[in-house]
Amino acid sequence: MNHFQKLISLLFIFFISFQIQARSTIEGIVIASSSDVNGCYLIKEITKSSGTMKFSNWRHHAFRRASIQANKIGATHLLVENYEPHGTFHGNVTTEAYNPEKHKKSILDD
Repeated sequence: MNHFQKLISLLFIFFISFQIQARSTIEGIVIASSSDVNGCYLIKEITKSSGTMKFSNWRHHAFRRASIQANKIGATHLLVENYEPHGTFHGNVTTEAYNPEKHKKSILDD
C-alpha cells in the first residue's frame, strides 16, 4: 500500500467518524413537518447560526446547533421555519421546538 492509498484510507476513516459524531448530537430529535406538531406544546423558537466559514453545508451546522439546544430544553420535535444565508459560507436557521408529551400531560392533568 503506497502513501497515497494510506492517506485516502485515513481520510475516509476520519470522515466516517465525523459523520457518526454529527448524527449523535441530534439523537432523540425528530425533524417535524407542520402537521406533525399540530396540537403539540411549543417550548421555544430557536434561532442559531452556523458559525463563520463553514465550507461544507452550513445548514447542517446551524441545524445541529439548534437541535442541541432543543434537546437541552426537553424538546423532541424540531420544525424548521427558515434558513437564512449570510454570504456564501454561513447563515442562520430558525426553528420551533416542540414536545407532544408535555401537551398530553397538561390535557390529562385538567
